[in-house]
Amino acid sequence: MFCYLTTCYTLTTMPPQKSHFEPPKQSQRRRREKAEETEDQLSKRSEDTERHAVSRASQSQEEADRRRRLDVQWTATARQSETQEEADRRRRLDVQWTATARQSETQEEADRRRSMHTQRTAGARHSETLEHDFILSLFIHVIYLSIYLSIYLSIYLSIYLSISHP
Repeated sequence: MFCYLTTCYTLTTMPPQKSHFEPPKQSQRRRREKAEETEDQLSKRSEDTERHAVSRASQSQEEADRRRRLDVQWTATARQSETQEEADRRRRLDVQWTATARQSETQEEADRRRSMHTQRTAGARHSETLEHDFILSLFIHVIYLSIYLSIYLSIYLSIYLSISHP
């Protein structure tokens, strides 16, 4: 009997429980709709997040590809620049070498001309000296001959006069 009374008491004091088959009330419908809207929003957010993540990944990949291309271009430009600098350096060295060779040839030619001029000048001086010496020698010989001739003539004249006017 106690059980019966407890059950009766419980049934009278507790609010009646709803059965699961009752039609939902408007507030429950709203909650359900809000829950569905929230689920839709969450799924949209999730999709947006995924799209954003994919977009970021795509942008990151594009950025990485762009950086790689720029690095390749920079490396190629640097190599070309190094090659160009090396070519310029070689050209400068060739120009310097050519200028040095020309200067050396010019210097050698100038030295050769100077040497020839010096030789000519020395030869001319020597020739002049020889000519002067020859003329001087001739002059001395003429003087000696004159002296010898005058001595000879004076001896001859003395002999002739001594023979012809005794």
